[in-house]
Amino acid sequence: MKFSIYQSSRQGGRKYNQDRVAYSYSKESLLMVVADGMGGHSSGEIASKIAIEELAEFFRLTSRDTDAT
Repeated sequence: MKFSIYQSSRQGGRKYNQDRVAYSYSKESLLMVVADGMGGHSSGEIASKIAIEELAEFFRLTSRDTDAT
């Protein structure tokens, strides 16, 4: 499978960016994840990081082949 990925995120008017993006792939599948922070609420960056990590781990565990990255 061939693909190209471009990712960008903007902080906006906040002190830091809570958003996260990630991707993972195997020979047969591509997972692309966008996790939006919580609109500046406390710990939004932690929530989006956990979402990315959990989805990537689930993809790794359930992917049909074992070459998931």
